[in-house]
Amino acid sequence: MRRFFLQNTNFKKNRDIVNENIRDYKVRVILGDNNEDLGVMITKEALKLAQSKGLDLLLIATPNNALSVCKVLDYGKYKYQKQKKDNIKKKNQKLSLIKEMKIRHSIGQADYDTKLKKMQNFLSEGHKVKITMRFKGRENAHSYLGLEMFRKISHDLQEVARVDKEPEKMGNQITMILSEKK
Repeated sequence: MRRFFLQNTNFKKNRDIVNENIRDYKVRVILGDNNEDLGVMITKEALKLAQSKGLDLLLIATPNNALSVCKVLDYGKYKYQKQKKDNIKKKNQKLSLIKEMKIRHSIGQADYDTKLKKMQNFLSEGHKVKITMRFKGRENAHSYLGLEMFRKISHDLQEVARVDKEPEKMGNQITMILSEKK
């Protein structure tokens, strides 16, 4: 018979309460995979029942005013199945990152085309693209050139991207955020 003891009694939400660590006097007991309700029992009797079957008693739910619900099952198998489900959820979760592209208002056409292709690749992979343009010294007086460049970018990418955040000037830089058009 496997027994699982927890180091302290301050249980975290992700910790399961098993066997002797169940503190309630009476509990409602459910048996195994077919969820057969065995009724209300004293916790010590439920624990003896679980041990006689070579299984564990797991606390499943503790409603505010009602009896706690415990299930008689193989705890090792339960943990394995739970971890397997969590891994599948994590695997299917799609992460959307924000990729940043830095450009200058005086960028050459070949460099502009390269950056545009890179932005299209990021967008096709499902990422958002943050475009940043910085101005140095006297260039701040010509920030309208930067806004024209952002209009050109949004026009060139209008088939694959939508503008999440319009071009906005903050201090000495302008930023815009694009995401994939669906």
